[in-house]
Amino acid sequence: RSGNPLYLLKRLREKTVDRIFASGLDEPAAAFLAAILTGDTTALTDDSRSDYAAAGVAHILALSGAHVAVIAMVIAVVLFPLVMAGHRRARWWLTIAVLWLYALFTGLSPSVCRAVIMASAVLLALIFDRPRSSLNALCLAAILILVFSPLSLMQPGFQLSFAATLAIILYSPVLAPVSRRSRYYRLLAPLAATLAATLGTFPLVAWHFHSVPVYFLVANVAAVAVMPVMIAGGVVLTML
Repeated sequence: RSGNPLYLLKRLREKTVDRIFASGLDEPAAAFLAAILTGDTTALTDDSRSDYAAAGVAHILALSGAHVAVIAMVIAVVLFPLVMAGHRRARWWLTIAVLWLYALFTGLSPSVCRAVIMASAVLLALIFDRPRSSLNALCLAAILILVFSPLSLMQPGFQLSFAATLAIILYSPVLAPVSRRSRYYRLLAPLAATLAATLGTFPLVAWHFHSVPVYFLVANVAAVAVMPVMIAGGVVLTML
């Protein structure tokens, strides 16, 4: 109904997509940007979907933890004056609020909910000065999503999102056994996370889509390098 907050957010998402297409970008670029920012994939052609699937990067068209992480980074930059003013906890509270608004704005997909719940758990641990555990946050996300939507367990998006995240948590330190203080950490950590997520979702991709791209690893390494720039740039363009 028109007075429902979720309806208003849905209308806002539709208006945002319209603004992206009216921004002067060509249609394929606008369709891509609408997909990775709002989750609206209606403008993507079948040929485009096939190309992404063949390259092994179809997952970047679905909102996930990577998208939420970049959104959180943009929020952190925008709210940095609060840190300068000595209100670090206020910035964390506002970040949680904006992330949940973004989750509602994009339709509460399992992958986005998983990422926002995990981010909220980490930020709440910082606010209340408690220990942080990525594995505990992942389990909390699974419990909360399945309590409210048990059938999500059968959705490919839920399975792929949690399998990728679990693989990153468990295997990234093994694939990149370097300290955070090492100068190679910023290079090796994203590569290890990409490899772990790709291998962790390999069986599910083969099961659900009946095919496995042969150059998925190279394509995903390239995607990791360019996606944050595209998402952050898209956020700025949309705001303007």
